[in-house]
Amino acid sequence: MRARLVTVNAGDYFGPAGGPFGRAPKPALEVEALGRELHDIDGDVVAMQEVQSREVMDSFLPDAYPHRAFFETNDRGQRNFAILSKHPILETQSNRGHLLSSGPEKHLTRDVGEALIDVGGCPVRFYATHLRADPYYGGKVTPEKKKACEETRMAEARALQEIILADMPGIPGQRYVVMGDLNAAPGKPEIAALTTAESPKLVDTLGGRNDEAVWSHPATRERKDFILVSPSIGLVAADVRRTAEAGVASDHRAHWADVELS
Repeated sequence: MRARLVTVNAGDYFGPAGGPFGRAPKPALEVEALGRELHDIDGDVVAMQEVQSREVMDSFLPDAYPHRAFFETNDRGQRNFAILSKHPILETQSNRGHLLSSGPEKHLTRDVGEALIDVGGCPVRFYATHLRADPYYGGKVTPEKKKACEETRMAEARALQEIILADMPGIPGQRYVVMGDLNAAPGKPEIAALTTAESPKLVDTLGGRNDEAVWSHPATRERKDFILVSPSIGLVAADVRRTAEAGVASDHRAHWADVELS
């Protein structure tokens, strides 16, 4: 069974009433562009970050993805996330209460949302996440703030590993996928921690690339968005969207990967 997986940070996708702290609704022009991008990519399973609410999620491409899971995270700014699927979602689980083993934060700053999805008869366990961002909102960025964010992000990467390892005995066929905005580029310690560990083994579908062609966050000239798969999942192709529409839809560009499931 071949499937296309997609992750995209929707870019402050707040509904018509706007978000907390005076955040404006996502402009209709951006929402429409995001819809056209995902329609063109035509993924089987889509992980979306920065989706405000279940209502916002359900209003987006309602006919294309009949199966949906929404995760209300610990983010006070309501930057939650969703999984959209063409295939049945068998079960979901939130981990927002997961304790971090190090760093300045007690819990995950957002969540690791799990969904077991029957993709054409092949159950796959998906982990959707959005790791701690660097401190570029609200006030002066100090070395101390930046260090605290890096420590939190590393702790969240370790927590993600802990969650997968706890699930491992029950994961059908050892098929698991991590998708989301990890807020760090290939080669950074938190990404290396995820992609070099022997267990749980995670394979970067873009092979550690961080050249301009795959910058999913052009403003910082980096790839911050990842699809990581277990070794039991075969990789066919992967890329990052570089269309003009992608630049309108969000400050992040969608990343897709075609995989073979068996």
